[in-house]
Amino acid sequence: MPGKHPNEKTTIVIQPSSWKNRAYDSREEDGARRLIREEVLLKRHEPYYQVRAKIKHDQNGKADRIIAYMLRSNTYTADVVEIKTNENYEFVNIKEGPDVADAADEDDTHRGLGLPAYADVDMVCATPVPDIPTAKQAVTAVAAIAEGIGLRVLTLYGAEATVGAYKSALTSGLRAFYNVGHGYTGGIVLHDGNLTASWFDSQQGRPVSPAVVYFNSCQVFNQPLQPAVMKAGARTFAGGIVNLLIGPSEEVSTSFWKRIFEKGEEMGAALKAAERELYPTQGAHGISGDLGVFATVINLAVFYEQANFAGQSRSLGIGRYDLDLIGLPNDCISSLRVPAGLRVTLFQEAGFSGNSITFTDSASFVGSFNDKTSSIVIDRAGNEPAVDIYEYVNYQGMRKQLGIGRYKIGEMGLPNNSLSSLRVGPGLKAILFENGDFSGSSVSYAHDTSSVGSFNNKASSIVVEVVQSPVVEVFERADYKGLCCVLGPGEYDVAGIGLPNDTLSSLRVPTGLEVTLYESAGFAGANVCYKASTSFVGSFNDKTSSIRVRRL
Repeated sequence: MPGKHPNEKTTIVIQPSSWKNRAYDSREEDGARRLIREEVLLKRHEPYYQVRAKIKHDQNGKADRIIAYMLRSNTYTADVVEIKTNENYEFVNIKEGPDVADAADEDDTHRGLGLPAYADVDMVCATPVPDIPTAKQAVTAVAAIAEGIGLRVLTLYGAEATVGAYKSALTSGLRAFYNVGHGYTGGIVLHDGNLTASWFDSQQGRPVSPAVVYFNSCQVFNQPLQPAVMKAGARTFAGGIVNLLIGPSEEVSTSFWKRIFEKGEEMGAALKAAERELYPTQGAHGISGDLGVFATVINLAVFYEQANFAGQSRSLGIGRYDLDLIGLPNDCISSLRVPAGLRVTLFQEAGFSGNSITFTDSASFVGSFNDKTSSIVIDRAGNEPAVDIYEYVNYQGMRKQLGIGRYKIGEMGLPNNSLSSLRVGPGLKAILFENGDFSGSSVSYAHDTSSVGSFNNKASSIVVEVVQSPVVEVFERADYKGLCCVLGPGEYDVAGIGLPNDTLSSLRVPTGLEVTLYESAGFAGANVCYKASTSFVGSFNDKTSSIRVRRL
């Protein structure tokens, strides 16, 4: 119909300002929508896809302003508007710009998945606007590319893309995070609120590490959001410097992930190349932090069909591979990237036989071994601490070597529930879990053990982490055998640490710690104190119900 306003039917979503104000918001929604439409939407000819707004209240609980995030239809720009009102929702004035955004917008309305939901995830791909076709297509495509190189991916669409979910994901140790949606210089707009620079600034200890974070959003590669994301520990951060077009910007970001995942390109060069090929103007996208090869953060070696890291490629983790089974033509490898801590051996014949050559660093050309590789072995370099797990007791049977990380036994080449012994490298701790999702009963080891005792053939998942020394190790059997638990300074009931009650028989006590064993729970009853290791606790054998560990 001629003269129809582009924003006449724009959807306006009123988000609750906080749980305590939810009742206020629900009564006030009609007034807020009327003001947004009359004072903002119908006075502009820039088309808006949606408005997400919050009603703000004064100290007496009376509504006094509306913060509206105006999501454009053609770009991933969130225009931020503050409408000042009186308590009767009569218009007072209007302000616009990122400085009127609520820096504390991530309040207690935001609910999301807790950290355990991300224990098995390497990458999150998400969009709060899946009804924009190119947004959903990009998230789905990037997730498929990541899964193609062996990453474990979780996708979040629409109502799943909450502030709580994003916070948990970003601080869970992810390798990569990808969001497609609207943003502004101070944050990105999600289903139930905003993830803001102030939240990133509030984080301690660089919890976003080691993630490569890509916000396919407008203006997010500016202050204050860009420096806040990097301060929180992101390995690499990429996003829009200016307004990003819906459609072409997702093509750029999809190409970026494809280049760094499948081709092993350096991240800085990959983003520039993707923008140059797929975006109408240059300089719209920015990238900061580590601009090198993504694969190094997840210990993947990358093999290339041509010299100088060009041509068809494949990323591979620790393991043994025949080329004809992994998607590369036989006798084709000419260059490779090897991250720190890995060792790659190329074999001339299938089945890991014939002439071989070993690399512990990247090589732009493999020299006399060019186009001769038929099989590959990837393992850890000899001087990096690791945990070796064995199928049978006394370090026999199938073996897998694990670095710091989280692993499912059944996905590593060992049969599920087959772990019987393990060797633990210096400075590391191995935690064995009964269930495949890192739950159920558990035991932990900081030293070699030739038998895990009653936990034999029960482990379904394992975590390898740096041990926070000094620690005490308590054992189910004499001579430091059987089930083990690693304990730092603190107080423990035996029933809660993974050992059956009344089973403790030996313990290792490092210099600087003291261990007191108690016959009863709650640190009561007869007790005995140790300031050094003992291979047998004598008359206190199988009597311990609680333990106190303290520093001397």
